[in-house]
Amino acid sequence: ELNIYPVPTGENITINTGDWFDDKMTLTIYSMTGQVLLQKLMTDQTEVVSLKNFESRFYHVQFTGDDTNIVKRIEVIK
Repeated sequence: ELNIYPVPTGENITINTGDWFDDKMTLTIYSMTGQVLLQKLMTDQTEVVSLKNFESRFYHVQFTGDDTNIVKRIEVIK
């Protein structure tokens, strides 16, 4: 199972992709209006992502890979 924590968050999120991880997995964070705010290739099964420059609101986090397309919602609270 893919987990993102803590949610809500103020600064960082930890992402654990579990069995979903593959070496072509891309993480993309979108605003609720669809604007791409961050995109990166996942290099490990567990990663910490800084959201310290993000405003307080909801965001979509998308994970895409060879056999993966998962979207989750997170909330940033400052």
